[in-house]
Amino acid sequence: PDQVENLTFSNVYDTSLDISWQKPFEINGHLISYELEWYQMNNTQTNLSDRSIIEIESNLTTYKINNLSATTWYIISVRAKTRKGFGIKRSASIESGYPPEMPSPPTNLEIISIDKRSVIIKFSPGYTGKTNILRYIIQIQMRSNNSKWENIQSFNIEQSKLIVHDLYPNRLYRIQMLAVNIKGISNASIPTEFFRTKPDVPSSVPQILLAQAINSSAIRVRWMPIATNEWNSMSSTGKDIGYILSINDSITKNIKIEDPLKTEYIFNNLSPANTLFLIRLYTYNRIGMSKTSKETIEKTFENVPLRPPSNIRIDSINGTSARIRWNSLNTFDQGGFITNYKIMYFSLLSSQIIHIIDYSNNNSTISYILNNLDGYTNYSCSISACTSSGCSTYSQPLIFITDESVPSKPTEVFFPDVDHWSARMTWQQPTKLNGILIGYRLIYWRSDDEQTRIEIDNLTSITNSYLVNNLEKTTPYTFILCAKTRMGCGETSINRLLTMEKRDRPAAPYPPTIIESSINSTSLILTWRKDSDFNYAPIRYTLIEYEEEHIISWKSYDSINKPDGQITKLLIQNLKPNTKYRFRLASQNDMGISDYSRATNYIRTKESIPLIQPKIDYILTNQPCQIDIYLKDFGSIDNNNNNTRLKVLIKSISNEQIFQKSYHSINEDYSIHLNNLCQDSTINDTHVLYVCLSNTIGDGPLSFAKYFHIQSSTPTHISINSLNVSVLSSTEILVQWNINQILPSISYRIQWITANETNKQQNLIASYNESNVILNNLIPFTIYKIIINIFNINGDGSIRETDLVRTNEDVPGPIDQLTFSYVTFTSLQIDWQPPKSLNGILRSYDLTYDNRLSFSSLINTSSTRVKTIKQLLSPNITSLRIDELDPYQYYEFILCACTIQCGSCIHKSIQTGPQKTSPLPPYDLFINKHNELVWKSS
Repeated sequence: PDQVENLTFSNVYDTSLDISWQKPFEINGHLISYELEWYQMNNTQTNLSDRSIIEIESNLTTYKINNLSATTWYIISVRAKTRKGFGIKRSASIESGYPPEMPSPPTNLEIISIDKRSVIIKFSPGYTGKTNILRYIIQIQMRSNNSKWENIQSFNIEQSKLIVHDLYPNRLYRIQMLAVNIKGISNASIPTEFFRTKPDVPSSVPQILLAQAINSSAIRVRWMPIATNEWNSMSSTGKDIGYILSINDSITKNIKIEDPLKTEYIFNNLSPANTLFLIRLYTYNRIGMSKTSKETIEKTFENVPLRPPSNIRIDSINGTSARIRWNSLNTFDQGGFITNYKIMYFSLLSSQIIHIIDYSNNNSTISYILNNLDGYTNYSCSISACTSSGCSTYSQPLIFITDESVPSKPTEVFFPDVDHWSARMTWQQPTKLNGILIGYRLIYWRSDDEQTRIEIDNLTSITNSYLVNNLEKTTPYTFILCAKTRMGCGETSINRLLTMEKRDRPAAPYPPTIIESSINSTSLILTWRKDSDFNYAPIRYTLIEYEEEHIISWKSYDSINKPDGQITKLLIQNLKPNTKYRFRLASQNDMGISDYSRATNYIRTKESIPLIQPKIDYILTNQPCQIDIYLKDFGSIDNNNNNTRLKVLIKSISNEQIFQKSYHSINEDYSIHLNNLCQDSTINDTHVLYVCLSNTIGDGPLSFAKYFHIQSSTPTHISINSLNVSVLSSTEILVQWNINQILPSISYRIQWITANETNKQQNLIASYNESNVILNNLIPFTIYKIIINIFNINGDGSIRETDLVRTNEDVPGPIDQLTFSYVTFTSLQIDWQPPKSLNGILRSYDLTYDNRLSFSSLINTSSTRVKTIKQLLSPNITSLRIDELDPYQYYEFILCACTIQCGSCIHKSIQTGPQKTSPLPPYDLFINKHNELVWKSS
């Protein structure tokens, strides 16, 4: 158990006394009993047998001791006991027959050593009160008229030096002591003079440190400033207290912020992107740096890759395929996680047709096979790497050539000249040669007898017609024509012919039919019959035209790749979504092109998802709980859907929550404004944002990602209920306030400024758990305006301003200047300037002068008498003529300015009579016959 409490004596007689106590504050178990012990104090022969020890039940706290020796000093002690054993003894001494008296306080207190958080105090013990001093109580007072004396330490010792701990650095204190004996507590001693503890490094660092990435190479760091009283040092230059920031980017040195009120810094030029950085914040003063730091981590945002993939190699596989390979980017250049690669390629023969392939793979070495290439063709190929934030530039184009392959079939195959026994066949070279054209091969036979097959293989590459003779009259024939490269014969063109002279262009075909189930947003299937009259000349090709509603103009569909006459169905592609079309056909044979068929009815393609990928120009997050998104102009919506809206998807990347979705109409400046975002986010979450176009069919392609932080709100919901100021003295004002909600995330900024010096504002920071501060070192008798502002790491909240308040008057400063003029033998004039610091209302000047200094003067005569003159002068004068002085006497003048009291005086002495700057005396003085004084001037 702990020590027993409040050990006291009563009814003290020569041979007996009563003792009482209270049970310990902390018993720490089950109290069993007390042990009481007493023995004579100065008996050097005392042994255990001379000690009296008795055990007292736990429910008793008093005992009467008998059989004491008269007028003898005894030490009496009591201790408590639990099952674990005895606690510490509580002891006191007393002389039998002499009841204890109140002690007197220690005297001659002197501070002999001052440290940062402790001092050593020397003192002389006072009167003990006929018993021993149980302990000394140390009280301290900080320098302020409003500060109270506080008990900080109690010493159970009797010595003349004590160490006082738990002081704050760089504070003004004074100390007083009280003595405690069995009777009670003495009065307080005479306090020491005020002393200042030594400065120390700052005692704390900001407890709230927030780092938020701004982009892929910058992090904004903010913190709550520490309270003014935690700097532990006075700033002499304004630059010797502040903050030190460090970041582990291996380039940036420690950043020294020489402003204790600054709460923000931005680290720029960080690399690489999407990297986690450790940030430390220290405080410092002229003594040194804080012993601890506040740490936080933050990752920079993703960025587009800094450069495209490198080491691109392309190997041709065959005439239609090539393998492309490249190396992945190094970590520094990636800008984040590589999500996909874009491969752009095109034939140098048709550079307007560009193919882009989106390929997702993240192996260290990447490859992809390009298919459906043209043989023996030069291609340009470039690669771009992409992250969620966008794609890099494309690599330098790499030119490669595919292997030679067989060509496509000849085009525009006709039989313009036909009679009963011969036919001339014409053609054009294939659209895709896929190699070096070396000639053509023609095979024909009577359609009902393949034994009549004839093959002609000597047609050159420049041949585009051939005359076939020895045919049979009115007989059907089959002709097969193919082009040849060095790789062989390519796709064949199969054509049928009837040998007869009477032929004509075909009649108009039947109108085509659209398969309803084939209609999509950009394609449909068109079918037609081929049993129309072709006038004995087989249909070689079908021509297709289409027309959009509201655009009265027929357009040809793919005039280069016309369907052969044997084809009766075709997939029509590259149509516009949600658009009305109609179609018509014409047939082409050897004799010409028929009239066009009747057009189909208008049909509407289906709606599609939006095809445009929005591009986010920039976002603004400088308003609390709000984000403003600005998109680049994407022109008109290409799906003719009036229901198209902008869809925004937002989520925090620090957890696996689903996207929050919102829909917005498209306005003129392509902007989106989102509010009330703080409800579902924490203060330092990194969020990712995507935008897409959306309609009733679905969502279009997502924009590239934008990363951001939601700025939390300032403490505008916390209001200052009351604000009171009290003038404590000429240099101190007590500011007290009360708010409706106390949060650890806030602090207070108290600002004060004199009414006539609006550019000299001073600031003090108070922590969230404070409700008053004392503004000190103010100017006496000066009007101040005081402002208190609640703020947090995001900015300022409520502001409250007090009425103007004036500090009390104080003694004025010294008179600035005292001069003598018009000095004669018996008079002089004094002039002075009022004090620069009046510190109140100037009520008078106090002037005293005497000739006391003349007693030691060589010119002094036995007739000299000391004269002391005192005058109270009006505060409106600064000049005075003094007469009736004695010649050649030394006078000392003492002048003081007075407000509520007189301030320090100025002392100045002078001797009447000629001065150093006086003229020389006249000479040749005489009285002429007219009784006139006559002299000559010097």
